Amino acid sequence: MPLLHSHACAGSISCWISGSGFQPRPMSFAIPSGGLTSRPVRRPTSSVVLHSTPAKAALLEAKGSSRRRLRCRSYPYAPRGFLARLCSVGLLGLELRRFLRSSARPLRQSFRINLKASTDVLQRLRGGGWGPFRPVPWCADGFLLEERNAASALGRSQPHLLGEIYGQETSSMLPAEALRAALLSSTASSPNAHSTHGGQGHFILDLCAAPGSKSTQLAAWLSDIEDSLLVVNEPDLDRARALRTNLIRSGAENCLVTRTDGRKFGKLAEGVFDAVLVDAPCSAEGNVRRHPEVLDRWVASQQKEQLLARTDVQWELLLSGWHALRPGGVLVYSTCTLCPHENEEQCRRLLEFGEQGDGSSRATIVDLGELLGFPRKVESGVTEEGFLRIWPHNFDTEGFFVACFRKVLPGQANLPDSSRTSNVADSITSSIRSVTNCLPATASSSSRIKSVCASTAQEIQASAEKQLGFWVSSLRGQSMNNRLVEDVDGAIWLLPCKPGPHRPDVGLPDSLVNLAPYVQEPGVCVARRQPATSDFQISDELLLLAGHRASVALTNLKQDDWLELVAKAEGSMGAWCMKMDACASRGDIIASRDVLKGMLTARLQPDSVSYNTLLKAYARAGDLVGARGLLEEMKSEGVEPGLFSFNMLIEILADGGDGNGALAILEEMGKKRVEPDLVTYNTLIKARVRDNDLRRAEELLGTLQDQRLSPNVVTYNTLLRGIVGVTAGSRGGSLASSERRAAGVARAERLLGEMRRSAVLPDLASSAALAQVKAVAGDRSGARQLLAQLQAAKKEGAQEGSTRLDMAACNALIEAYAAAEDLRGAEGILWEAQAAGLQPDLVSLNTLLKAKARAGDTVAAERLLEEMPSCWGLQPDLFSYNTLLEAWARATVRDTVSGAQGVLVTMGVARVEPDLVSYNTLVKALAGAGKVAEAETLIRQVMPAKRLNPDLVSYTTLLKAHANAAKPSRPSQQNKQKNEDTNSSGSELGSLSLPAVSSPGKALLSGSIVQSDFEAASQISVPSSVEGAAAAESVFEEMMSSRLTPDLVSYTTLLHACGRSGDHQRSERWVRIAEEQGLQVGVIGYGMLLHACAIARNPDLAESWLEAMPQKRIVPDLACMNTVLLACCKAGQPGRAEQRLREMAGGGGVGVTTGPGRLQPDKVSFSTVARGYTDVGDDAAASRLREELRLSSRPGTATSPSDQQNMPKDAVPSDKRGFALR
Repeated sequence: MPLLHSHACAGSISCWISGSGFQPRPMSFAIPSGGLTSRPVRRPTSSVVLHSTPAKAALLEAKGSSRRRLRCRSYPYAPRGFLARLCSVGLLGLELRRFLRSSARPLRQSFRINLKASTDVLQRLRGGGWGPFRPVPWCADGFLLEERNAASALGRSQPHLLGEIYGQETSSMLPAEALRAALLSSTASSPNAHSTHGGQGHFILDLCAAPGSKSTQLAAWLSDIEDSLLVVNEPDLDRARALRTNLIRSGAENCLVTRTDGRKFGKLAEGVFDAVLVDAPCSAEGNVRRHPEVLDRWVASQQKEQLLARTDVQWELLLSGWHALRPGGVLVYSTCTLCPHENEEQCRRLLEFGEQGDGSSRATIVDLGELLGFPRKVESGVTEEGFLRIWPHNFDTEGFFVACFRKVLPGQANLPDSSRTSNVADSITSSIRSVTNCLPATASSSSRIKSVCASTAQEIQASAEKQLGFWVSSLRGQSMNNRLVEDVDGAIWLLPCKPGPHRPDVGLPDSLVNLAPYVQEPGVCVARRQPATSDFQISDELLLLAGHRASVALTNLKQDDWLELVAKAEGSMGAWCMKMDACASRGDIIASRDVLKGMLTARLQPDSVSYNTLLKAYARAGDLVGARGLLEEMKSEGVEPGLFSFNMLIEILADGGDGNGALAILEEMGKKRVEPDLVTYNTLIKARVRDNDLRRAEELLGTLQDQRLSPNVVTYNTLLRGIVGVTAGSRGGSLASSERRAAGVARAERLLGEMRRSAVLPDLASSAALAQVKAVAGDRSGARQLLAQLQAAKKEGAQEGSTRLDMAACNALIEAYAAAEDLRGAEGILWEAQAAGLQPDLVSLNTLLKAKARAGDTVAAERLLEEMPSCWGLQPDLFSYNTLLEAWARATVRDTVSGAQGVLVTMGVARVEPDLVSYNTLVKALAGAGKVAEAETLIRQVMPAKRLNPDLVSYTTLLKAHANAAKPSRPSQQNKQKNEDTNSSGSELGSLSLPAVSSPGKALLSGSIVQSDFEAASQISVPSSVEGAAAAESVFEEMMSSRLTPDLVSYTTLLHACGRSGDHQRSERWVRIAEEQGLQVGVIGYGMLLHACAIARNPDLAESWLEAMPQKRIVPDLACMNTVLLACCKAGQPGRAEQRLREMAGGGGVGVTTGPGRLQPDKVSFSTVARGYTDVGDDAAASRLREELRLSSRPGTATSPSDQQNMPKDAVPSDKRGFALR
């Protein structure tokens, strides 16, 4: 009867295969009907592309070479020889196509629960955002993650750090399960059989153990069997340290780690082990889903030579493991390759060796299909011989091969006989005695150990329970004295099993004493004796062994502490890099640098992985200068920057909004012959999207496809977010804005269609982005209808990949509902996520908070901020408080400043330090309230005191405040002289000296960031003798003196101030300066210039500038035309204004567009001219125009949004019929 776990039965595996229990994930691409192409791999034309491996690059460079191989057109670009070999092992037709499609899909995460895991480990993982889980049918402790947590990696979860789970691919769990089932089958058939060591347990060898996935799996099973021992071997020092640390973290205390060439093991421990696992090194073709570069071996120049070398090593390892196996024992041979030369050929060679060898033993096959309950189907992967060949497309796993053999003596049956096994064990034991008598006392460091007495063992136990709250449960009674030993340095070790009676000072069973020279540590170090006091200090290894069971120590340890424990215990570069990665992920450059110093202290030479991880810290912190310096440091240490290094630089520039700088890095990569990958292009696209340069972002998508890279859902979703931003930025009432909004919706729908044609299924975030585009384009009903369809799709097919709800999709949906002004729907998504077992994160709550803030509901936003800790268990971060500050800055209530003040006080209590964004928002709030002097104080005194340098946003906000405060100047002689002085000197505020800071100001400069910041800023008064355009010009020059480069928004805001002041001379000068700087002022800037002419009552100058606009390729809009009408009326020339009005109505006139898109006068135009007649006392003409407007065919008399958009700045609604001029 097959030996299976409670849920791993033949039926469950059949369901997994047949489809009733296993639903294949959506295919990520479509294989062309032709399958293969007769042309070679196309060489990209771009100079910045180099192929992934030198062998591949050299192959493609050699035009006309006979070594050029054909590849599949689609990812993963399988070589022709590889496909031909797959066909030779029976993978033909549709099965081959399914294999290729499966190889292109990303591999889902899976893990296994270790023996020390708590009962609520799965519940804790769900609480951390992982799940749902699906059990692995052939491993009771294995689970598959149905979806990936976008916020964090499983390796950084607390259960993984504490050793409760181990990340392991599902097919990789099969070898250990096969060995366990085969060994238990032998024991069940011969219950009186015993091992060579004379105990009731099992001696098992894992010959090629690192990094420890299968070893920890076997150790968990052996922990319940008394007198059992697992010997794991790894010749490499760093990998052996990592292996030992992983075993200790998993809670295994019955393992012995050796360091020797596995090909020698058969002579060192011949016929000792009950079971041997040989997971041989191979070509790893089964890992194509995680590492598609493994197929590049097929284009290597010495492919055949490399294959022969690998197969020779595999055979020597297999033969060594066979010699170490006792008669009656079982051996499992496994690889993660699909090559028959490395799989079936080696197995046939072992079978022939037993028949043609020395005749001492022979190998028989254990049918794994029958043993594990795999059905006899082609899909199951069971071969005719009884081997397991796992195909990726059948189980949605990696490719794997597993074979099992039993060692029998000539003339014996397949299963061992107890008497014969006993005789063999006796003969082996007698030979071991002779070996131990000849073994020198200095064979290894472990020969210097001695057993501890009972009182010492109890003292150590008491110290461990006091310091950790934990002690090893297996050390009770007499076993404590047998397994606890002390070396000459005072270290207390926990042995994996009782030492043999012949040489107890070696610390090993008698049958394994030959391994003593290759054992670095005799077991787990539990404590060290302090020389001065003779007290015992509990070791870090015992803490790692305890994990979550160390109830006392666990309360004071954080994630970084556990990572440091692992790094110190393992001592390898990988462990130190893991700790550095944790610091780098949060942008902590100082802590990451400290880890680098720890590496150097541990005499480890940092490699490219180490420096790239440190570079990640600079990327998270946005420190481009530091990242550049680190690259130079890498070069000085002889480490050349690679693809990851350049990707980090591009990410820094992209996050900083420097798209041109990111493209410069791409060109630098080409010069360094570093090939960009999909991550590179996705980051470049993100940079262009943040620059609102959607055209170049779409060009990068085309370039990406030209380089034979397949865009994924991240690529398309980034472009969709760019469309959202561009569409939202085109709000307005003009015809051009309406066309841009409609084009945004069409572009988003076209991009979604392209996704489907590329076999990239849109997810919820994609569809939510389309709804958001519709919402910001004004089609809120269409957006809500699409969101309703998404909700229905989720209910009908919640398990489909395109409609599965995760937190990333939830956040996108919340943004879409917010854009559609449906806050109730946004809140419903949040509660739906919680009901689905998802834990909303800060991104979710901040998105909802931002939606409430944009809606102007400051009360609801404050309530949500207060509920974050109590209802959601999350502490508001800086973004949360800044969002609330933005809500108060946008609010139209009178107590805007006091509301923002309350947010500052709350930040001080929560010990959240305001940043530049916080203070810029405060400047906006003060400017909106008309407190320009207080806003200036924040920028010029408070922010420098807080070591914050004002940026363009700071000064532009202050410019806007001065523009809003600007008033038209009176045409007096004093003002004329003042304007002449200003034009000659440039600015008056440049010579203005600020008064001494009063006592509130001193408190502001030195105090903490609480209420005093706001109070002091409101109490400091900065007398200013200049207003309007001169004050704005002073701020502008101060901005330039701070080495800030003004952008178009800054110039436009300055022109706004000049326009409202009626200072056309300053307006003209700054328009020329902006154009000299290469900025296109545009219709808005020239509209401000025309407005200045209108306020100055200079229609001639206004008309001259209107005539000059088409020469600069600027098409005047209706607002510009109405402003010229206003200038004529302000100058007392309503007749001139009416003449231009008639020209507009007739389709002629300067600057007026003719044809279908020509500008027609609106109600604002007629009302402006009518008011002009009223101001000069011609009421008859005014009445005539109003009557003409009333009788016109234009619909309605109410003010339309387009009329409001094109209304002159000094026109306000006076009644339902027209507009009054200020």
